[in-house]
Amino acid sequence: DPLVTIVLEARYKCFGPLHWEFGGNHPSGMVFRSYLGEELVEEYKISSLSEVTVVNHEFPEFDKLQIEFSKGVPLTG
Repeated sequence: DPLVTIVLEARYKCFGPLHWEFGGNHPSGMVFRSYLGEELVEEYKISSLSEVTVVNHEFPEFDKLQIEFSKGVPLTG
C-alpha cells in the first residue's frame, strides 16, 4: 500500500479538520499513524472515503505522521 511519512523537527498538535481531495480515483481506506520519538502514539483508521473527504479528528502530539492509503477504488468515468 502507498505510504507517506511526514517527519517534523518539533512536536505538533493537530486538531483538524483535514481536507483531502483525491480526484477521480480515491482510496476506500486510510490509516494515520502518529509517533512521538519512535513510539507509536495512535493508529486512526478511516474506511469511508470519497473524492473529497474531511477528517475531523484530534490527533495527539506527534513528530512523525504516517499516512497509508489502502483498499483502492477502480477509476470510473
